[in-house]
Amino acid sequence: MARAVGRFELITRLRTSRMRRALAKLQDRPLNFWAGAAPDASGHGWTVDHYRQPLPPEPPGAPTPGGSWTIAQRLLRDYAFADPRIVRAVFDPEQPLEGRDMLLQGRFLGLRFHLGVRVGGVVDTQREIDGRRVQVWGWDYKTLEGHLEAGQMDYEVRKWVDTGEVEFHIRRAARTGEIPNPLVRLGWTLFGRFMQVRFARRACARMQALVVSALERASVARPAAHPTASPQRVFRFRFHPLYRVAAGWFGVRPARAWVTVGGGRLQARFGPWFVDTPLVNVVGWETTGPYSRLKTIGPAHLSLADRGLTFATNRERGLCIRFREPVGGIDPRHRLRHPGLTVTVADVAGLAAALRELSGAPV
Repeated sequence: MARAVGRFELITRLRTSRMRRALAKLQDRPLNFWAGAAPDASGHGWTVDHYRQPLPPEPPGAPTPGGSWTIAQRLLRDYAFADPRIVRAVFDPEQPLEGRDMLLQGRFLGLRFHLGVRVGGVVDTQREIDGRRVQVWGWDYKTLEGHLEAGQMDYEVRKWVDTGEVEFHIRRAARTGEIPNPLVRLGWTLFGRFMQVRFARRACARMQALVVSALERASVARPAAHPTASPQRVFRFRFHPLYRVAAGWFGVRPARAWVTVGGGRLQARFGPWFVDTPLVNVVGWETTGPYSRLKTIGPAHLSLADRGLTFATNRERGLCIRFREPVGGIDPRHRLRHPGLTVTVADVAGLAAALRELSGAPV
């Protein structure tokens, strides 16, 4: 056993050494496109994508220490939002972020591709967008010679000062790079776009899950004498094994199912379904259950009787939350509106208490 461990450690050191040498070689490698060529819109061989991921909100004003914005900023600085099953990064954390070289290892169908990028500008400012102030922190990287793509990726975490909403943004402006190997070029032609979209969507989902988990750990570690020290309170769903299997087919997993209360907003995530509304829109709630398994198992469910929305992970017990103005949630464009939302969180009483304390509703 000791011999096996020693061999594993030696292989790990050899691989790490090889990656470090490859990283060092990036210093003299130029960009594989003219930096001013990246357009604002798709066309002429370029594809421009924008992705936006809501994160748990904070109180209005400047970013809250230990809140969503600062957690996302740390994850963004460390490139921790990237799904390691798709892309892993090697870089020297002692180097300044601006101008830093990064060696990305792309992974697809058991193959590995070493892709060099260089961090460009770092943004730390307040902007005005549509007459609203937003606090922004982020950075971009540009692709180096030998990369399968040619272009720029921008990553930002934003907080709207007036409402406390926090968001993670990704912008990609890229075209296909020069790929001498015909097999790799064919593979990129067939699967490149799929991998681009998959990376960005996974990055958004992972950023959200990591921020929620960090807030949850902070909430658990908070001293009981200071119950309001954290701006968000995170409530996880309680999954019955049968519901967990059925929900998994629709992208609903424990890491992507939660309710947050705080920062003036109520947010509920249930896999691809998402509800976001101001707390002042909450007018009441009640404990409900048990439910019909047929009517609640699997994806989000819409009541044909009153258009109420249900995020269920067990049939025993949940909290039905009522709204003054109906909210969207069942469809991506939020065209259908729901007067109520039922969530089967593990701590039903705790969620009710948080709503009672922070929403101002009489119930």
